[in-house]
Amino acid sequence: MKFKRETEFQETEIGKIPREWKVVYLSELFEFHRGLSYRKNNLSPTQTSIRFVTINDLKKEGGWKREGESAYLSEEFKDKIEKKHILKVGDLLIAITDMGKGFIIGAPLYINEDIRSQGETLVYSMDLVKLQPKKQVNALFYFYQLSWSKIREIMKSLARGTNVLHLDLNLAQRIKLVEPPLNEQVKIAEILSTVDRAIEVVDAGVARLEGLKKALMRELLTGRIRVREENGKTVFYRETDFQETEIGRIPKEWKVMRLGDISRIVSGYTFPSEMQGKTDGKYPFIKVNDMNSSYKYIDNAENYVDEIDLPILKARPFPVGTIIFPKIGMAIRLNKFRILKREALFDNNIAGIIVYNEKAHNEYLYYYLQGRIDLMSLAGMTTVPSITKTTLEKLLIPLPPLKEQEKIAKTLSTIDRTIELYYEEKAKFEKLKRGLMDLLLTGRIRVREENSKTVFYRETEFQETEIGRIPKEWRAVRLENVLLLLRNGLNAKQNKDGIGYPITRIETISEEKIDVSKVGYVSGLTGVEVEKYRLIEGDILFSHINSLEHIGKAAIYEGVPELLLHGVNLLLLRPDKKKVHPKFLLYLLHLYRERKVFWAMAKRAVNQASINQTELKNMKIFLPPLNEQMRIAEILSIVDRAIELYYEERTRLDRLKRGLMDLLLTGRVRVVEE
Repeated sequence: MKFKRETEFQETEIGKIPREWKVVYLSELFEFHRGLSYRKNNLSPTQTSIRFVTINDLKKEGGWKREGESAYLSEEFKDKIEKKHILKVGDLLIAITDMGKGFIIGAPLYINEDIRSQGETLVYSMDLVKLQPKKQVNALFYFYQLSWSKIREIMKSLARGTNVLHLDLNLAQRIKLVEPPLNEQVKIAEILSTVDRAIEVVDAGVARLEGLKKALMRELLTGRIRVREENGKTVFYRETDFQETEIGRIPKEWKVMRLGDISRIVSGYTFPSEMQGKTDGKYPFIKVNDMNSSYKYIDNAENYVDEIDLPILKARPFPVGTIIFPKIGMAIRLNKFRILKREALFDNNIAGIIVYNEKAHNEYLYYYLQGRIDLMSLAGMTTVPSITKTTLEKLLIPLPPLKEQEKIAKTLSTIDRTIELYYEEKAKFEKLKRGLMDLLLTGRIRVREENSKTVFYRETEFQETEIGRIPKEWRAVRLENVLLLLRNGLNAKQNKDGIGYPITRIETISEEKIDVSKVGYVSGLTGVEVEKYRLIEGDILFSHINSLEHIGKAAIYEGVPELLLHGVNLLLLRPDKKKVHPKFLLYLLHLYRERKVFWAMAKRAVNQASINQTELKNMKIFLPPLNEQMRIAEILSIVDRAIELYYEERTRLDRLKRGLMDLLLTGRVRVVEE
């Protein structure tokens, strides 16, 4: 099987597609056949020969959900089953009912050999429809097309109802799909199903490793499995001698001590806004947001202070090894713990634990807190959650002998180091990206195409402008001159129940990409309002009202989800694509934020900053020729994707580590020195 790059396209109402492909309605390809009606008393409490396929068998992204209980019809109901309700290999179904928030609506299911391998009669319920082909198509190809995120979002938008959602079948039949030639449908389906099988194998392996780690943490941190050293090797053994304590059963050699008896609990310092903004100095001044860019150890921050600043702050640096975590606000929910890798300060939203080394190993305590303590359970029940020093001091900690604490920490650190390597690789790419942005977006390094290859060259001819030196071919223009639209979003009451149209919130772009899990929903809109505030591909969302560290964040809408409305407190920048490439403009905004341009523009208030729209419109930007903008955007996008891949792999390792912590940090698996 060979791949080729398509060169001939056609513009269609659903985007650019190959010339040989067609755009068709779902109803042109399939008839809808509804499943079997039934009552609860038709179900069997035990397994029978009739396996009943319901919406509970589907994953929200589509496909067969392997975990969970199976439903069966009673043998007495067999006579009521018609031939049209019996499934065979190759059948394609979609969910048309949802008892929840619309996550299952429109989800497809393809009946393959694995599903039919049990030898049971498969019958599908009235909550599903079977898509019966009207012409020769590859059902597996259309399973993948219906699983595609864009189509899934369209399906969800067609759900009607309140407590129980139903798919509007009349509208669903009008969904537009692509129809490649049949032989190409088959090849695409083969490729995607091969990947699916590989994912299943990896998932099974990861599940085994995750199970191992969780079990190991559970055992080690309760002392049920112990660890010791024999002939220079770490050996695990099962503990048999326990004692009952106020925090549960632990080995007899272990003690239970209050956190306040083995450490000093400290709070951070007030950090006046006028002292913020210094990007280099002797001591990092850590805020909660800085904890997002590190894993176990933290040694840098967005803000720094010097020795001369300490008397003004009335502060002393905290020592290396201090364990820190959020103590105020919703950040507590994230349960993030970090260890200071260098002397540093932190603000008064953070608490610190300075461990008495003669009583406890600070990394053992770090793992115990991370694996066994839920910070929200320690927070006071107030409007703004907070954890008091007294509560922390009274927290009971199981303590193995110091040598065993050290071995537990070493075991878990091995996994952590692997995870940190992925963080370091990601950081290298992020640094590379920042360097590329600084060179490419200012024109110091130029890019052009020669013999179908992208070539970099150093610019030698510059012009001086009010925003600095730029290449002679470039222009300095006001931001509003390259926009079709700049405005605030729809100010309407939002809900988080998934009812109505998805709409952006401030947190939707908190990671500088659109996070569909952080949208709100709004209902009761007219068609005119929906069209007015609907995002189109290439729109940029800009954070102009936010806390200072988040001000100026920007993300681009690339068509996912299919329908997304622009909400209040984010500005919409709609680029004029004849003048500026949307992704080039996005990266330029990222560069300006990196250079703290938006900090300088922002009007500051208590816990919030804002940028005036008129001032933003008048902001001067660099503008290369359009073809150069496109090449710059392509290069930076490649680096972005590399960063994402490292993050995905790191996330996989992180899941593995959590399972292992569960064994080691409960003491059920032990480490001892002989």
